[in-house]
Amino acid sequence: MKIKTLASLALCGAFGMGFVLSGCSFDTELVYPDYPLATNDSESWEQWQDYDPTNITIDWYVDYSSFSWESEASLVSDIIEDKTGIRINFMTPVSDSSDMLNTLIAGNELPDVITILANSAERVQLAEEGYIYPVNELSSRWAPRLMNRVDGEISEYFAASDGLLYGLPSHFYTTKDKEAYEAQGHALQSNGAIVARKDYLDAYVAYRQSQDPSWSDAEATTPEGFVEMCVWVKQEYGLTNTNPTVCLAPFETTNTSTGNKAINWLMEYFNVMPEDKDGNLTYQYADERFLEMMTFLNELYREHLIISGNFTTSTSQVGSYIQQGLPFVCILSPQDYAGNFKEWTLKNPDAEYVPIVLTNSDGEAPQLRSLAGSGYRFTMITGNCERPDRVIKLFDYLWSEEGQRLLYYGVEGVTYDYTEPAELFPYGTMTWTQEVRDAFNSNTHGEYGMLNSLVFLANPMFPYLTREEGYPLNNYTSYVNYNLKAALADYVYDHQALEFPLNMSDGQYGDMISLRSRLYNLWIEYIPQIVMAADADAARTVWEEALEYARLYGYQSLTSWQNEAFLAFKEKLGIGYAYPVNDPDSGYSELKVDSLFGDPSLYIEVPDDVVKQ
Repeated sequence: MKIKTLASLALCGAFGMGFVLSGCSFDTELVYPDYPLATNDSESWEQWQDYDPTNITIDWYVDYSSFSWESEASLVSDIIEDKTGIRINFMTPVSDSSDMLNTLIAGNELPDVITILANSAERVQLAEEGYIYPVNELSSRWAPRLMNRVDGEISEYFAASDGLLYGLPSHFYTTKDKEAYEAQGHALQSNGAIVARKDYLDAYVAYRQSQDPSWSDAEATTPEGFVEMCVWVKQEYGLTNTNPTVCLAPFETTNTSTGNKAINWLMEYFNVMPEDKDGNLTYQYADERFLEMMTFLNELYREHLIISGNFTTSTSQVGSYIQQGLPFVCILSPQDYAGNFKEWTLKNPDAEYVPIVLTNSDGEAPQLRSLAGSGYRFTMITGNCERPDRVIKLFDYLWSEEGQRLLYYGVEGVTYDYTEPAELFPYGTMTWTQEVRDAFNSNTHGEYGMLNSLVFLANPMFPYLTREEGYPLNNYTSYVNYNLKAALADYVYDHQALEFPLNMSDGQYGDMISLRSRLYNLWIEYIPQIVMAADADAARTVWEEALEYARLYGYQSLTSWQNEAFLAFKEKLGIGYAYPVNDPDSGYSELKVDSLFGDPSLYIEVPDDVVKQ
C-alpha cells in the first residue's frame, strides 16, 4: 500500500498531545495482497510454507527508547522464525519524545509493524484515517483462529468507530483472567508505592518510642507525621541537600496525565476522589484533597526533603540514587527500578527498602490501583507492510497459548516442564527445569531470550496464572520486587472501571481529545510550580490560577462528556460505583490504618536455593 497523504497529518497539527481527528482531509485506501487464504483446519502459522517457503525479515518500530530484545539470536527468536518464517528487526528511538514516530509518519516511512502507547492520539488517528490494517480483516483472510483467541473485552474496548480492531494491546487484564487468579486465592499488587529505607524507619520508631512509650508508628502515616519523620531522618543521618531525602519519580511529558507517576500514586494515598458519592466522574485537580496533596509536596520541598534537581532527573539518575541508597523515601513505581533496589539490598540487607502507608489529614485508608490495566502499548500492522498475510500469522502465533509459553518460558522440556490445564489453572502450570534454575542463579538466562522480552503481544496474567505460587518468582530480583509492595495488599483495588473507553463515534471526540491534551499539558506545567511555591498560601494561589485556566479551557465540559462514557461503562459492567470508598458493599468503611508498615506478614522469604546476586 502507498499512503498518499500521510505527510498532511503534520499540516493538520496531528502530532503529539495536540493530535486532532477533525479538520483534515485524507485519501487513503488499504490494499490487501492476493495471497492464498488460510483455512480453519489448522493453525495459520502451519500454512505459510505451502505457498511461500521463503523466510522474510520485517521492521518493527517500538516507540520506547529503553526497549531491547534480549538476543536477536536467542532460542526464542529462532523458534519464532522456525514457526512463522519471520525474523524481526526492531527499531527504537533515541528518546521517548515521539519525534522519531512523527518523522516516520510525516515521511510516509512507517515500517511493517509499530508499537506505540495505547492511550495515544496517534493510535486512534492512524486507525481512523486508514493507515493501519484492521486485525479482523487480516484474521479473516490469513489467520482465521486469531479473533477467537482475542478476548471480546479487548475487541470492544479498542474498537474503532467502524467497530473493527486495529491492533493488539499489551498489559490488558481481562475479567476472565482476573477471576481465575482470584479463584486461585491470589490478588494483584498495587502499581505504585511509597517505599523507605528500613534501617532509618526502625531508628525513627525506636527514637519516638524512647521519648514516649505510648507512641504508635501509625502516627507517622499522616502528612504531618510523615514530614516530621523525614525531617528527623535528614538531620539524624546528615543527609545533604544535594540528594533527595524524598525522591519522586522523574518528571516527564509522556505516559501520565500529570507528568509524574509519583503525583498519580500520591493522589491515591490521599484519596483524591475520581468518582463522587453519586457515582459520577470528578475532575480530580479541582478536589480540595488534590490541593492538600500538593501542599504536602510543597512542605517537603520547603523543608529541603525534595530537591529542585528532582524536576530534571532522568530515570537512570533516579535509579542511581536508589542503587546508592541515597533517598530515605521513594515515591514511584518500584517495578521500574527493581534492579536498582536489588543492587542496594544485596550490599545492604539491613537497609532494604520496604513499603509504607501514607494517609490524608483525615487518616482515611488509601486506595491504590492494582497492576491491572486496560492496555499500555498497542501493536499494529501498517499499510506499508508488504506481507500482512505473513505478519498476521506471526501475531496469531505469539497470541496463542503456545506462543505465550514460548515468550514467557522458552521451550518445553528444555527450559520448562508443562502440566496440562486443571480446574484452577486454565493455561496449565509451568516449572523451570534445573538448567534454567542454574541459569537464573548464574545470571545467564538472557541467552534464552525469554521472560517478558516481547511483552507487546503477551497476556500479562499468563505468568501469574501458570505458577502455583501465583507470581513469577524466578530470581532474587523478582523476590525483591515482590516485597517492595507486598505489605500494601489491604489497600489495593481493581480500578479498571475507571479506565473506561471513550465514544469515538461521537462527533465531539476529536475536540474533546484535544481539550484533554491541553488540560494535561496545563497541569504538567503548573504542578512543579505549585510544589516549588514560596509557602502554602502561594501554593494555593498557583493551584487556583491553574484551576481557573482549566475552567476557561473547558474542564467541566470535558468531565461531563467523559462522564457519559463512564456511566455507560459502569452500567455495562453492572456496577454502581467504581471507587470502593463510595461503595457501601465494598467493606471500605472497615478498612483502617494501624501501622506505618502495612502488613509485613505478607513478605515472601527468599528460598535458600535462590542465589542472591
